Amino acid sequence: MAACGRNIAVERKEDGKNEDWSDEDLRPDHICEFPTWTGELYSTQKDVLIIREDGGKNDKRVQIFLKKPDFHCRSYFMLCQIVTKLRDGKIAAGTGACKVRGREFQFLSCAHNLQMFSARKRTLVPYQSLKVYRARQGIDCYLNRGKVDPNEIITHPNYDGNPACGFDIGMFSVVKAISEKANVNTHGTLNSVKNDVIRHYANPQTLRKGMSVEIAGYPIKKGGHPYKLEGKIEATTKTALGGYLIWYDVEGTSFNPGSSIMVTDKNFVKSATNNPAIKKVIIGVHAGQDDVVGLNYGTLITKPIHDWIKKNEKPRCISL
Repeated sequence: MAACGRNIAVERKEDGKNEDWSDEDLRPDHICEFPTWTGELYSTQKDVLIIREDGGKNDKRVQIFLKKPDFHCRSYFMLCQIVTKLRDGKIAAGTGACKVRGREFQFLSCAHNLQMFSARKRTLVPYQSLKVYRARQGIDCYLNRGKVDPNEIITHPNYDGNPACGFDIGMFSVVKAISEKANVNTHGTLNSVKNDVIRHYANPQTLRKGMSVEIAGYPIKKGGHPYKLEGKIEATTKTALGGYLIWYDVEGTSFNPGSSIMVTDKNFVKSATNNPAIKKVIIGVHAGQDDVVGLNYGTLITKPIHDWIKKNEKPRCISL
């Protein structure tokens, strides 16, 4: 069952106008981020980065090539691109992370990639035509493609539609794989993918300014190709609803909501696991940018949120 934001009733009805569509043409002038209730919707004509004073010269994003040794690991193969068609005909794109349990798949993203806020109806409504592409690398290559059942969307019960509320986090499962287009030329040998990441909760007091973090996902203007960014933690702040935001500097470059925030600080990683193969710990979900202070922010996965995720992970997902 889809969960709603606090004090807001969920309405599932939608006219289905945008059910029949194809996302194969991800033209730069035809793609944008998922809108938020605050009206935050980045330009559909230009990437935020290239309209800044430096003209895009300081873009620090690094393209991910899944078959290369440095990227042939779970922290990149877990990436998925989430897309839907908006009422104006443009395609909204976001990022999620896939957790694999044998033949079972569960996806984690920000809530505003999964539900839209209706100002007139004062409700949060699950998107009816979401599609997800697991381990996408370009338009034509991915492990699996699936259509998301709106009934399988779950957002945190304290999510109120505001990406900065501290609870902009959601989950969904997919019950059927539509197709597979990955091959050895793009993804390499799948059985050799290394496990280098875990998901864990973080106590805000244990996250220090200057700790290294990495964000990986699908920038909207990159045609379905994954990229990564590295940066430093700046602060954590408590929200009015009791959640926490994590603030970080990733060279001033905008990135894709829904991307996992992974701490790469060695001491923090050791505090979360004694497995020497693990190099990264997922402790949050990227939600947006604050251009006033020049920082990115995301929902911190605290112990209560981590417990909520574990409680709602479901056994039925993609059948391979």
